[in-house]
Amino acid sequence: MKIEDAKQKWCPFARSYASHDSSAASINREWDGSPDNGTMCIADRCMAWRELRDNGVVTGGCCGLVK
Repeated sequence: MKIEDAKQKWCPFARSYASHDSSAASINREWDGSPDNGTMCIADRCMAWRELRDNGVVTGGCCGLVK
């Protein structure tokens, strides 16, 4: 998967707060079921990201947590 495509995907492992109060509930979806902005894939910035290479050139990657 290309990095730009991965950033459009929802990460089921990410969490954000239901409000700006850190004592609020931890969520990963909005009330309507859409992904919360803070829970999208961060692709190559993620510690679990696995690069795919072709002759030493990075061509994309995948999530190492689900593979």
